[in-house]
Amino acid sequence: MTRLIIAGSKTQIARQNSYTAMLWTLKTAVCAFYYRLTHALAGYKYCIKIAFGFIFISWFTVHMTLLAGWYPFYKYWQFYPDPGNFCQAAVSRTFILTFFFLDILTDAYLPSIPLPMLWRTELPRPKKIDLSVVFSGVVFVMVAALLRCYFIMTDSKDGASQSGVWACRETFVAVVTSNVPVIWSCCRILLGPRGRIVWSFSSRSSR
Repeated sequence: MTRLIIAGSKTQIARQNSYTAMLWTLKTAVCAFYYRLTHALAGYKYCIKIAFGFIFISWFTVHMTLLAGWYPFYKYWQFYPDPGNFCQAAVSRTFILTFFFLDILTDAYLPSIPLPMLWRTELPRPKKIDLSVVFSGVVFVMVAALLRCYFIMTDSKDGASQSGVWACRETFVAVVTSNVPVIWSCCRILLGPRGRIVWSFSSRSSR
């Protein structure tokens, strides 16, 4: 039983690291796409550089909050005496709150790069609104992150299991929404005329 508990605690640490790495990799991919979209436009390179720097610093902060936040490291899988909430990787309030706020801040910053460019174009307002919804798909990820944080913080009994469930949900939503702006060709086929509008806007912007 002791070995199973220790193995489970180590697995939680590995899971939290891989979960963090996956989400921040998706943020970096979206930022790279925005760079391709706006690299020929004056004034956007600075915003992109800030985004890349912010993503790296926030990832490093979250990563170190988990790995270097407690010493000695073996307390993460110590169960007697109880090392406290901070050493419980799945439900650590310090890690969860740090992760949540930096996750939300980076997600909120990324749409601020293409949206001003979009609203300065000569497209009709309804089309601008449609495209704004596409570029703001990250809002769904923010909602999933908020729900994950809420359920883990309020459910003291099943917090660890809830952490895994909501992490899977958030990463699924993140994968879908981060790829929507990129797969314009598929969207063009599925959405018909509206998809062609999106595709033409993306093609003009990336030139």
